[in-house]
Amino acid sequence: LNFTTESVTFKDVAVEFSQEEWVQLNPSQKTLNLVSLEFVYECKECGKVFHWNSVLLRHQRIYTGEKPYEYGVCGKAFSMKANLTRHQIIHTEDNPYECSKCGKAFMIKTQLTMHQRIHTREILYECKECGKGFLYNSAFIVHQRIHTGEKPYEWSECMEKAFKRKAHLTVHQKIHSGGILYKCKECEKAFPYSSDLTRHKKSYAGEKPNECNECGKTFRVKIQLTQHQKIHSVEKP
Repeated sequence: LNFTTESVTFKDVAVEFSQEEWVQLNPSQKTLNLVSLEFVYECKECGKVFHWNSVLLRHQRIYTGEKPYEYGVCGKAFSMKANLTRHQIIHTEDNPYECSKCGKAFMIKTQLTMHQRIHTREILYECKECGKGFLYNSAFIVHQRIHTGEKPYEWSECMEKAFKRKAHLTVHQKIHSGGILYKCKECEKAFPYSSDLTRHKKSYAGEKPNECNECGKTFRVKIQLTQHQKIHSVEKP
């Protein structure tokens, strides 16, 4: 008997798995299979390699700009089916909870309830000390520190210093570390970030800035501050 010996590559004997079968493999099985296939699907644009041709085709849309998934209702198109599905939620009953005031829709009712507080100014948290009402618990907690004197933000390097707001702690830490502080030339107030200083500068409409005593944000004119403060609280009638 004569036997013919021919070279056989891993690819000749490799087993192709569907994506459903692939997720059932353990890491070592996946590694062995990828090696045997020698990463056969390679992107000519960037050199990336893929296990499945379908994944390569999806990847190549980055370069071709192809968007095969179009939604008939609004005509918007997407490169990936998952993005189309996400977009459809905006149009379909999967987003059934719609705000009657502004039309914004939500997937779950609790999200709508939270959103509607912006319109209704519903007071859920009332300060027993001064009667001020708040829409959100987080703003209520910060407000209470005015009365209790609580300063929860401490720094381990300087225990004698504590602050009511995290932003104030950040400024203090930068003083100790020699970090860059952004100081206002008008009032000498210092800020941890340049964006904070920029916002602060825009707040001057005369001698004094219009600053929110709840969150520290500043505004160019007083009416903007008044509108902003409605987010934090609602004065009792």
